[in-house]
Amino acid sequence: MPRDVLRFVLAFTLVAFNCSRSPAQDNPVAEFLAPALRLTTPPQSSIPVIDENRLFKGADGQWRLIEDGDVAEEQKEGKTSPTLRDEIAKMLTVNVKGKGKLQIYGFGRGDAYWGTSKFSPSLETPFFALSEDARFKTGPLNANFLATVPGTVPLHEDDSTFTMNARLSRLGVVYTGEKAKWLCDAELEARVEMDFYNTLDNVIASRAMPRIRLGYAKATWGGFSVMLGQNWDIISPLYPTINDDVLMWNAGNLGDRRPQLRLNWDLDLGHDRHFIMTVGALATDSVGRTDFGNDGFFDGEDTGVPGFQGRMAIKNPSHLAHKGSNEIGVWGLWSADATNVPIGLSKRSHFTSYVVGADWQFPLCDWLELRGEAWYGRNLDDYRGGIAQGVNTFLGQEIRSSGGWSEFLIKPFEWYQLALGATIDDPVNRDVRGTALPRVYNITYYAGNRFPVGGGLTLGLDFEFWRTGYLGLEEGTAERIKFWMMLSF
Repeated sequence: MPRDVLRFVLAFTLVAFNCSRSPAQDNPVAEFLAPALRLTTPPQSSIPVIDENRLFKGADGQWRLIEDGDVAEEQKEGKTSPTLRDEIAKMLTVNVKGKGKLQIYGFGRGDAYWGTSKFSPSLETPFFALSEDARFKTGPLNANFLATVPGTVPLHEDDSTFTMNARLSRLGVVYTGEKAKWLCDAELEARVEMDFYNTLDNVIASRAMPRIRLGYAKATWGGFSVMLGQNWDIISPLYPTINDDVLMWNAGNLGDRRPQLRLNWDLDLGHDRHFIMTVGALATDSVGRTDFGNDGFFDGEDTGVPGFQGRMAIKNPSHLAHKGSNEIGVWGLWSADATNVPIGLSKRSHFTSYVVGADWQFPLCDWLELRGEAWYGRNLDDYRGGIAQGVNTFLGQEIRSSGGWSEFLIKPFEWYQLALGATIDDPVNRDVRGTALPRVYNITYYAGNRFPVGGGLTLGLDFEFWRTGYLGLEEGTAERIKFWMMLSF
């Protein structure tokens, strides 16, 4: 067996590097391969260039070179002998435990950004535009290499910025195909996905660190599934087309990724109509790791209970477009924070988070779709709401907020897509009084251009217009332009 393997490897090397110009009698490799390939090597003749598509494995397990007539005869008889190319492809296949299928996916991507004014926390990670009021000041870089806000140095008006990165490049693996024999033959799935967008922990673009995006195990029985691991929030299942970096968080779009136990029912009502229900218990403090009382414990974990989320949706075929489906869903969440030290004027030590919202997708014709979300809730900083304001530690109360986003998705050609939309996050003004930088609204307008030019390559050009309002300060305005290139695999 080792000798046959060695012969095969040398045969492959011979094909790949075309090392066939030496006389056979002076070529020990050719002499060694001759029995395996069943090739004759007449004296003083050169070994022919071997086409790996003509090198077949016979029924006796030996490799032989098939001539044109032999190939035609095999095709006529419907025979399918494995070629050397087939065997090489088989050898390069990733073998994993069990009989499942392992699929690797992802993309390489580069982004270039230009901004007309300053964003917080940065141009790469825009949550809101900083005030251009002459009284507003910033400070030195903090431990995360981001500007201290507020500080002591006045911020210049219309002070442009530029940067580039490759942080959104992504790599993932998904494993499917196995079944749980002792669990009613449940279909199984495992997924692990990562990128490099740890901008708040490491702002150095050339030293971007990996971060986990998704990581879960899932079992499915028909339309019912159970999942445990990290996935997207159940609430706010959609996100705007533009700003792939932070998905318009704190500007109108809710939801992030967090560890969770999720149950999902997809009930087929017939005629391509579905009723979908999802419920789950989820970790809190996955985004905003707060410790209001400075007692050394995260406030969400200190409650001793998880957060709860749920969504119900109806999906049915569109009556206005030949393809696509209408879908409308309603959703909500509840979670809590607790601290051992009462805080603020209220002297409270327990705080709750909740939200109610809706999402919609309506194809208006074959090339036009309306989609978006709307919501209302309180203490939503851990869910990317309230413009990153959850609890007012001065007043000792939750900050209420409402918002959402909507866009028209226009696809006039296969090679072009345009998204036109707007977002808003609008906290209640009196709830943010007394905070260090009270933000009372965050509004954006955007146009996102996509050019899927083929071969998995997509070019993008996005325009974002931001307006952020403050209590006691002039609003901040900024524009952000981003060009990117992405090749998916």
